[in-house]
Amino acid sequence: MPRAVLFFFILSVTVNIYQLKNHLFFGHEQGRDAYVARGIYTLKDFTLIGPTTEIQGLFTPPWYYYLLAIPYGIAKGNPIMAAYVQTIIVSITAPIIYLLFRKLTNDTSWSYVAAIFSAFSFEYISYARWLSNVPPAIPLSTLAFYFLVAFWQTKKQKYLTLFGIFASLASVFQVVLIFQFIFVLALLIIAKIIKRPEPKTLLPIALFALAAAGPLILFDMRNQHISSKAILEFVRGSSDYPLRLNLPSSAVLYFKELFTISKRTLFNFNNPILLITFWTLTAAGLIQFVKKSKNRQILIVSISFALMGLGIFIFNIGLTQLYLATNTGLILLFTISMRTLWTSTKTRIFALILSVLWLASLAKNLTFLSTNQGMFFVTTTEGINYRDQKAVLEFVRLDAGREEYRLEAFTVPYLKPQGWQYLHEYFFGEGDNKTVNLVYIIIQKNVEDFWRQRWTDELGPSNLVLKKQFGQILLEKRYLAD
Repeated sequence: MPRAVLFFFILSVTVNIYQLKNHLFFGHEQGRDAYVARGIYTLKDFTLIGPTTEIQGLFTPPWYYYLLAIPYGIAKGNPIMAAYVQTIIVSITAPIIYLLFRKLTNDTSWSYVAAIFSAFSFEYISYARWLSNVPPAIPLSTLAFYFLVAFWQTKKQKYLTLFGIFASLASVFQVVLIFQFIFVLALLIIAKIIKRPEPKTLLPIALFALAAAGPLILFDMRNQHISSKAILEFVRGSSDYPLRLNLPSSAVLYFKELFTISKRTLFNFNNPILLITFWTLTAAGLIQFVKKSKNRQILIVSISFALMGLGIFIFNIGLTQLYLATNTGLILLFTISMRTLWTSTKTRIFALILSVLWLASLAKNLTFLSTNQGMFFVTTTEGINYRDQKAVLEFVRLDAGREEYRLEAFTVPYLKPQGWQYLHEYFFGEGDNKTVNLVYIIIQKNVEDFWRQRWTDELGPSNLVLKKQFGQILLEKRYLAD
C-alpha cells in the first residue's frame, strides 16, 4: 500500500507541474495574496481574515494566507515556489482516492484505476495549477469522505469526529463546503446508512470549527460586526449579492454546473453523440451494480458525495469552484461503473468502449496542458501567463537601462494591476517612479479600445516610441509631454 500511495502521488505531481513554470496564471488576486503573504513572513502584518467570499463583507478564515507565507518566505517571494507547493498539496488527492475506493469496495485492483482517473482528471489538474485559496480544500474534502466511509463501516465515533475535523478544515478554504458536508451527513442519516452523531462526537468538532473561525470572530467584533451584518443582509435579500429563492433558476444553474464539472472530471468533450454514449454506458454500469442489494449502500454513499452541491442549491450560485468536492463522488461512480461492466463477459465490450472514450479525453487533456487551454479560472484574461509576464518585465528593465521609468498596466478586471506590481517588485526589488516622463504601458488581451484610449489619455499627452507583443500582451513605450 505505501508504494501505491507514493506512486500515485508522484504520478499526480508529474502531471500537475507540467509546464507550470511557463503557464502559471498570476493575476490581480494572486498579486493581492502574495502581498498579504509577504506581510506575514516579514512579520509586518498578521491578518485576521482570508480572501473575500461572494458575499461582500464576509471572508474566509486567514489560514490560507499563513499557509501561503511558508513557500513565499522560504523562496523570498518567488510565486513559482508557492505554485509548486499548492500543486503538491492538491496532488495528495489521487492517493487518497486510492485509499477511499479500497475502503469503500474492498477492491485493491480497481482502487488503482480510481487513482489513475483522479490523477488525470482535468478538473483536478486545473485546481492544482490555480494559485488560489480554494485548491487545498480538495484533498481535505477527500480525506473527510474517507473517514465518513470508515465511520459507516465500523460505526466507531472517532471516525465521525475525524470526518468533522477534516470537513471543517476543507471549509476553511471554501466556506460553502460547510453546507455541502451537512447535506451529505443529513442525506446518509435519512437514508439510514449512518446513525445520528452522539453529543460527545459533536463537541470536539464544534470546538475545532470554532478555533478555525476564531480570527474571523475577533475581526467581526473589532469591525462593527461587518461579517454578521453581511450575512443578515444576504439572508434578507438586501445585499449586493442577495439570497434569491428561485427554485427553477437554481435547478437550471445547479445542473449546468454539475454537467460542466462532470465533463471536465471524466470526459472532456463537447460532442453530443460522444457525451450521450459515455454517460449512457456509465449509467448502464451503475444500474447493473445496484442489482445486488449489498451494493446499494455503496452506491448511495457515492451518489451523496457526487450530489453534495445540492447543499448550496438555494443559494443560486454559478461559480465552478463552489462545487469542487463533487469530483470525488463522480470518480467513485465512474470507477464503480467500469468495474461492474468489466467483470461480466456480456458487458465487457461496453467497458472497452468507455475505456477508449476516456483515453481520447485523456489525450485532449494532455494537449490542453501543452497549449495552456481549458482552465476554468482563466476567463477574460485568457493568454496571460507567467512566462510572458516575466518576458515583458525583463524587456522593460533592459530597454530602460539606467533611465527611470513608470509602469502602468491596463488589465481585465479593470484597474487591478496588483499581479503586475508584485512581479515587478519581486524581479527588481523596487517600485517604479510615478513622476518621470518615460512610461511603459502593459495592455492585456481583451481590454476594450475605449478603455485603453481613455486610460492612455488620462496619463496626459504622450509620444508613442515603441510597440512590442509578448504572446497576447502588448507593451507600449511612451514619453509623456512636459
